[in-house]
Amino acid sequence: MAIEIKTCMRCKKIFQYQGYGRRICTQCVKEEEKQFEEVKEYIRDNEKATIKQIHEDLGVSPRLIEEFIASGRLILSASSPITLTCQMCGDEIKKGKVCDKCNKEIMRDTEAGLKNTPVQSKRPSGPATGGMFSRR
Repeated sequence: MAIEIKTCMRCKKIFQYQGYGRRICTQCVKEEEKQFEEVKEYIRDNEKATIKQIHEDLGVSPRLIEEFIASGRLILSASSPITLTCQMCGDEIKKGKVCDKCNKEIMRDTEAGLKNTPVQSKRPSGPATGGMFSRR
């Protein structure tokens, strides 16, 4: 695997990218993890806190708080006033990026698309393709 050098999306410093995951340096990953733990504890102690309150009290960006929730890392209680917006229909949601209704619609459309797609043979038809194990 070749070494990839990237610019951290948060601090703009150059770092060695591992080829997977978010494109932020290890220092920023550590800082985000620390912020995640702070937000998690804050919400545990203040169930009625809003994103604005969390941001003001902890200094964690609202966008990062929303990322924690959307990714499923931060789970909110049913009584929490914090909501996200479904990216498809705009309904309020407590986790993820789409609501259950839109998720079911996506699944239904995907299944319908798969049923209407002809199955292709894995073997090429006709003469040998000249691949590694073909005979000439």
